[in-house]
Amino acid sequence: MEPYRRIQSLAAHRHGVSPHHRLLPGSRDRLPRVGEECKQQALAWFARLDARLAEVPYMAGDRFTIADILALCTIDFGKVVGLRIAPHQYHLQAWHERVSARPSAQA
Repeated sequence: MEPYRRIQSLAAHRHGVSPHHRLLPGSRDRLPRVGEECKQQALAWFARLDARLAEVPYMAGDRFTIADILALCTIDFGKVVGLRIAPHQYHLQAWHERVSARPSAQA
C-alpha cells in the first residue's frame, strides 16, 4: 500500500469511517465526539494563528502566500459548521478582513 494511502486509511479508521467514507460498524455513536474533538482542534489552531499574526502580517511572514489562501478558505468554510474567529483574536480578525478585501478573494 502506498504510504499516503496507509496514512489515509489509519486516519479514517481512527474516526470511524472507512477510507471510502462509509461508517464502520459500531462507529455511529463516536461521530459527535469526533466532531467536538475536531472543533476544539480548529479553535486551538485559530489561537495559534492569532499569536502568529501578532508577530507578522501574513501567515508565512511578510508576504501574502499560499498559506494565507489556505487559511482563509479553511476559516471561511469553518463558518458552515459554526466555527468563528473569537472576538478577542484581534490579529486573526484584522488579517481575515485584510485578506478578504483582496480582489482575488472577491472572485
